Amino acid sequence: MRLYLPLCFIGEPMNFDTLAEYVLSFCTRYPVVVAAIAIVLLFMAYKKPKESFKFAILLLFISAVFYLLGLFSDTLSTGTQNAKEGINKSKVLDD
Repeated sequence: MRLYLPLCFIGEPMNFDTLAEYVLSFCTRYPVVVAAIAIVLLFMAYKKPKESFKFAILLLFISAVFYLLGLFSDTLSTGTQNAKEGINKSKVLDD
């Protein structure tokens, strides 16, 4: 059983439809893995609810950081592309 986990969201704008489709595809391909993860998480939440809540908050924070990084990288790439176009236009006018 080989897990296929593509890095499909790096360098692309965040798309929740694609993300939901990927999660559903993963759940249907690997139900045993998903069940094992769910059992472990439920067991952790039952035994140590305070630490589980902290872990959930940490995951939420990390996902928010990655989301913001994706937004900023798109903004930066658009800005650098516009700057390069402006430089090329000014070179043509200077010649």
